[in-house]
Amino acid sequence: MKDIRASRDLKAKATAFLVAATFAWSLISPQKAIADTLWTQKDDGMDDGEWFKVKYSSDGTRLFGIFYNYTDNLYHIERSFDNGDSWSEITPNDFDVPDEDEFDSASAERHIWSDVDISEDGTSIILSDSNGVNGHSYVWYSPNSGSSWIRLNDVGQLTTGYWSAVALEDNILMATDGTHAQQIFTSTDYGNTWQDVTPVSEVDWSAIALSANGNYMVASESSVAGYIFLSEDQGATWNGIGSPAIDWRHVAVANNGNIIGSGVSGYSTAVYVRKDTGEGFDWYDTNVGNGTDKLVDISDDGERLIYAEASGYIYTTDMSDETAWGSQSEIGDWRSVSLNNDGSKVVAAGYLTEVWVGDYVAPDTTAPTVISVVPSNGAKNVAVDAQITINFSEPMYNGSLVPSTSPCEETCATYDTEWSEGYDSVILTKSNGPFKRGQRYTIGIDAQDVYGNPLAETYEWSFTTAGGGGSRSSTPESRSRSTGGTKSITPTVQTTSTSAPTTIAPIKTVTRDLEYGMTYSGVTILQQFLIDQMKGPAAQTLKDHGTTNYFGALTRAALAEWQKANGITPAQGYFGPKTRALIAQQV
Repeated sequence: MKDIRASRDLKAKATAFLVAATFAWSLISPQKAIADTLWTQKDDGMDDGEWFKVKYSSDGTRLFGIFYNYTDNLYHIERSFDNGDSWSEITPNDFDVPDEDEFDSASAERHIWSDVDISEDGTSIILSDSNGVNGHSYVWYSPNSGSSWIRLNDVGQLTTGYWSAVALEDNILMATDGTHAQQIFTSTDYGNTWQDVTPVSEVDWSAIALSANGNYMVASESSVAGYIFLSEDQGATWNGIGSPAIDWRHVAVANNGNIIGSGVSGYSTAVYVRKDTGEGFDWYDTNVGNGTDKLVDISDDGERLIYAEASGYIYTTDMSDETAWGSQSEIGDWRSVSLNNDGSKVVAAGYLTEVWVGDYVAPDTTAPTVISVVPSNGAKNVAVDAQITINFSEPMYNGSLVPSTSPCEETCATYDTEWSEGYDSVILTKSNGPFKRGQRYTIGIDAQDVYGNPLAETYEWSFTTAGGGGSRSSTPESRSRSTGGTKSITPTVQTTSTSAPTTIAPIKTVTRDLEYGMTYSGVTILQQFLIDQMKGPAAQTLKDHGTTNYFGALTRAALAEWQKANGITPAQGYFGPKTRALIAQQV
């Protein structure tokens, strides 16, 4: 935190990184679903700086945050009462504190604010100071949404060092000393008196959290042992709760005792959840995301989970399936993420990013359908250079479209795609020469809507090309092009008939991770491996479709089927280190 001014020199580099990364994401997933969170970017009016903390009140009516301004090199406390549409500064000023000497040179400009937390209705605020005035660090409290502040002078005996984290629920205040004594203090009388409730001495406390009902108090530590401690009596007693021994960085706890935490384990950042299985609480590795620092939060009822990557995306899921994370956000260097009480609202902000707010909507689980195709099923005398138009019942994810054509002949058909503006219609133009004359063709497609729901089954239809003389279509629809459409950059997919075997490199040669939406030669090798293994109906479906270089829904289903049959958990259809290691033993 204290070195943040030095990061100002990195602003240009960071901007370049984010621009490049955003562009790269647009190439990988140009129209990916916003799944179950609808995001809105808010103009915070503070473009030259970065957010360190932004939090919702539990009822979702108020926002508070810590913003560092590059223009004046000062930390500012900001609040919004209109869901981020406008902001006002509520930074404490030492002159507002009773009995403060108005001639004291100390002022709010001296403060580096480290953490902020708010009550359920957003009325009460607790704020920690990580450098203090005249060598002292303090915890601050506001009973009126920041209109006035009280400096709580009697937090333990801290005279040097800094306060690293604070938490507030109802009348319970909690604060953590980040250096020296490394203590945890609580107060149940709004800061008039404090109790030292440190669970274990001489460890580095990285994060603390309180449940909204005040029943659960959690402290995580980042020392060599690396454990999480839980108190159910406001810090009077603590219990180690069998957490994985990692370098914990962030933690949150719900009213039912469910916990989400993130920390560094080896060379990757791990996210774990603790939930009640009906036979007691247990820990689960969620196996999500990349190796960057992960910020986490949990809804008050313990059912909604969220994490944000320090240089990446924001993901959400439900505790009912803690491994089924979905990414909905723009790329960003996220520094803070927060849910309201029921997880219906989320706020996120960070480095060189404005504030983003999201509203949760129930995900669509209805399978899309094909409404019509041109040429129509059974059409005759179709021009050999005809375009194929497919109209869907709802917006589709363009990266999921997998067309196949039979007969495959010497060279299988490949297509360029052009999507309508609403992504509910697509035009396929054969890119490797016209169709043959007088030939009956069968087209099959697999695709998913923007929520990831696939077609109920592969959609197929047939038409016959004209036998000679002309090359114009018998139907004007087949010659039309969509207007206002956007060019899809979905990679061209070539389908290889399984009736004409090709030379497939051994599966051991595939050394990179493969996942849904990827186009890569190694996908063909993986598909052939799954077809050869034939572990179940998904593999049979993949065989019937044939191998391609595209990792689509059929490949994911077949891989998940193989993983489940071979004891790999979670069986998510992701070709990663676990799967490669097992294959290396078996093949």
